[in-house]
Amino acid sequence: MATKAKADANPAEATGPRTLDINISISADKAPDGQQRKLTLHRTVPDNVAGFIEEFTEPIVLSLIDKSITDLCRARTRPGLEGKDVTDANGATTTEIVTDKELQKIVNEYKPGLVRGRARKTPLDKILGNLDSLSDEELEALKARIG
Repeated sequence: MATKAKADANPAEATGPRTLDINISISADKAPDGQQRKLTLHRTVPDNVAGFIEEFTEPIVLSLIDKSITDLCRARTRPGLEGKDVTDANGATTTEIVTDKELQKIVNEYKPGLVRGRARKTPLDKILGNLDSLSDEELEALKARIG
């Protein structure tokens, strides 16, 4: 779904609330005629929460926010619920189940736009995190290289 702000020619003469034009792309593999069907629909919506509440009412806006956050939290936690494959230094892979407490922490820390509420790793953090996966020979080669 793409959005773009609707520009007013002269803001001083603008009347009514500001809006966003939303383009909604949709497709169906099985249309009645057997052909794949694609189209883009257009909708104008308010560009702020107050405008949404005025147009749709507060209970509906809160319900949409609730559904959106619920869906996003499910998407964030489902991989941990299903288990994640972990490969050890010897190349053996096991499935690790994330605990209920860890999944709850993911949900508690979730903020839209952030990756599971974590700060981005610095380059040094990334290097240090990768050291555990190096063999003894690779560690010796690294030590020799950096002196």
